[in-house]
Amino acid sequence: MAVKYDLEVLVNFGLFNDGAVEKLANVIRTVQSLSLPGGSLPGGADPGRAVRGPGTTAAGGEPRKRGRRGALEAHREEVVKLLQEGNTAAEIGKRYGVSAQTVTITKKRWGLTKPRKKRKK
Repeated sequence: MAVKYDLEVLVNFGLFNDGAVEKLANVIRTVQSLSLPGGSLPGGADPGRAVRGPGTTAAGGEPRKRGRRGALEAHREEVVKLLQEGNTAAEIGKRYGVSAQTVTITKKRWGLTKPRKKRKK
């Protein structure tokens, strides 16, 4: 009885509205069910595994489009030579199986880009 009265006081004071109390009660019920032997999450989800993590499928059961992040597996000298020959980042990326953006980021990291000229005011 005291708990119900305490909740009414909190609701009347404005700390909880009816929706917030209902959500809190649902969270408590879920935690209680998980703490019981053989407890599981609603919908059969595994509590130790994220519902949507890497390698899961997108809506409709199709595999996600994004794969593993690419890394430019080339020596600096090779990239410098290709740039001097006039190859673009897209062409270098295609040759090594990475995106043009990966090549551009690697060029910046290796200091192979020229600093931008300052704008005249």
